[in-house]
Amino acid sequence: MTAKHLAPALCLLALFASVPRPVHAQAGIGVQAGATPTGTIGTNKGDPGSGALQCPAGTIVRGAYHRDKSMSAGLTSTRGMTNRVGLYCGGITTDGSTVNVVNRNANGSPDVLSGTYALPGTEVTNYCPSNQLVHQFGGWDREWSNGQYPPWSSSLNLVCRPLTLDANSWVRMTTGASTSIEVGVRETMSGQPAHVSRGPFCANTATTLVSGLFMQAGGEGYDGINVYCGTLLQARHSAILSFADFAWNKTLGGAGWQVNLTQGSTLLDNGAGTTGAGRTPHASVASNTSTVQTASEIYVLPGGNYRAAISQRPAGIAANTYVTTGTCLTGTALSNEQDASCTLAVTGLPDIAVTLSTPTPAYSNYGQLQNIVLTATNVGPGATDGDDGFTVVATLPAGWTAGTLPANCVASAGNSVVTCALNPTPLAGSSAPGSNGGTVSFTIPVTVNSPTLSGTYTANAALGRSVPDGDADATNNDFNTANDTASGPLVFQKQPILRLRKALPLGRFVAADQFDLNIAGTGGPVGVTTTGSGTIATGEALLNGSVGAAYTLSETGAAGANLNNYASAYSCSNALAGGQTPSGAGTSFSLTAAAGDDLTCTFSNTRAPLADLAITKTNGVNTVSRGASTTYTIVVTNNGPDAVAGAILRDPAAGRQGLSCTAAPSCTGAACPAGLSLAQLESGVALGALANGATVTVQMTCTVQ
Repeated sequence: MTAKHLAPALCLLALFASVPRPVHAQAGIGVQAGATPTGTIGTNKGDPGSGALQCPAGTIVRGAYHRDKSMSAGLTSTRGMTNRVGLYCGGITTDGSTVNVVNRNANGSPDVLSGTYALPGTEVTNYCPSNQLVHQFGGWDREWSNGQYPPWSSSLNLVCRPLTLDANSWVRMTTGASTSIEVGVRETMSGQPAHVSRGPFCANTATTLVSGLFMQAGGEGYDGINVYCGTLLQARHSAILSFADFAWNKTLGGAGWQVNLTQGSTLLDNGAGTTGAGRTPHASVASNTSTVQTASEIYVLPGGNYRAAISQRPAGIAANTYVTTGTCLTGTALSNEQDASCTLAVTGLPDIAVTLSTPTPAYSNYGQLQNIVLTATNVGPGATDGDDGFTVVATLPAGWTAGTLPANCVASAGNSVVTCALNPTPLAGSSAPGSNGGTVSFTIPVTVNSPTLSGTYTANAALGRSVPDGDADATNNDFNTANDTASGPLVFQKQPILRLRKALPLGRFVAADQFDLNIAGTGGPVGVTTTGSGTIATGEALLNGSVGAAYTLSETGAAGANLNNYASAYSCSNALAGGQTPSGAGTSFSLTAAAGDDLTCTFSNTRAPLADLAITKTNGVNTVSRGASTTYTIVVTNNGPDAVAGAILRDPAAGRQGLSCTAAPSCTGAACPAGLSLAQLESGVALGALANGATVTVQMTCTVQ
């Protein structure tokens, strides 16, 4: 070819570079391409635009596409030369008994295409028979210039053979009968030289096949084609799944445990419908036999970083209930025709569920002891060890303390916090999700202390997990925090206390007066008779009552006392904040006792007033004369002990015979009535408040008749 044809070759280079290649992890049976191509159909010219034409990774040549340059246009000497080439690719799959070729693209759509030249001519597509691949490759070329120019390629020849499996399930090319298929047209024109057959290239061995072509670009078309002879590459990757300290379902495959086989983090995919998803892991090294096990294994290309990850677990098993270790997490390498498994070990984790049982009967008295029960139950698949360091901690509310503790428990914070060590007791894992495994309980006596008020309090329990969480052992970590805490009520219904006392703010009406105090109701009656004198009334009726019971508190006179001589009232104080405080008038009242009532009730008896009034009336002379004036003085004195209000002072006219009294009387003293008149005095007039020892003096002047 001459230099004037270089421009199309530059365009060809761009076309080669634009062909996309799907990316797949190294799954399937592939080929190791030869380092350099061999054989030549046409000429090794190597103009710009020359390059390799390969099937996508993991697939192999199964057919070809060839297009000639037009036989009616362009340079006569280049008519019929190769104008464009394409390859059809397929993946190799096997079920362990037969080998199949899976087409990557449908017939008629090449998987890869070379660049193209101008003036296209005849197009030919052909394929190997079903389940065969191109084992060897040849073709035809010719030269029109009688030696002036090198020959150029004109047609392709595929040598196809079926695949088979050897005794160890490795894929092999058969080396016997073959099918030769031409892809292209060997055109003839008068005076033209004949086409020359080249090849087939690549050795007829069980592990050799065609891995690709090298296209030698020319000015008007492809001057030559070289063949890459490759070697079958295959390995088998699988995983071994084992269990340690795992009490739950260990079924492999089906609805049980499955794995995804990967290279790095990429799922293995041969690009022809076979992936590493949902494989059944082997139970042991011995389970991986020397022949293929399609449920568990996938063919891969030799290489490194082959891994596996759990993709399915039996129903009810969550991913956080275990930890995994093994070479499946770090990656393994496989050499050619190596059947090996990475290892994946599942270790179950504990799940310590904490419960707290508190007493059903309410506490009724200070110092009363009742038991709470702390329980730790393993509901996870993995057992705890005797040295893991788990604890369970009970925290009591203010006013409550623990008594004598069981073994492996210690108290702190004034006996209000109790820490019980699960060591040295190992707790077995549960047999299935939702079931209970090993359990341990601690019975702790708890009391309520004065002055705690009645009410409902909360005791709390929590799993102490800082030690196992903080150590370097990932297999003893409790995986579930949702059940690490519990709480329960502590109910204190302090039994009511009723007290009844007596008060005499003004003392007794009669010095000998005493009083009977009585409380009637559940737990009663109780009574007391007072003693003392004056304002002192000694004695208290005391009853420890019952919550919700009705009680009547009353008083009666004793030692001849008459309650009619007293004004009776009652009032109660209650040490229970917000509690009831009955009050009122009378000698009896009722109440219903409530939890925590601490009542002190008092009957206050105010006696009726006592007073000793004296009155004198004098005129200061023994004899008087008719017609003379005389002055009479009336003196009212309160000799106590109480003040008197409203005493009636009367000096009737009938008691003054022989006297004529017409002048208005005068009055001195704080209790004098206002505007005292003679008529008032004669009919009776009420005095004001006359204090103990006070007097009222009334004077009136009369004429002796």
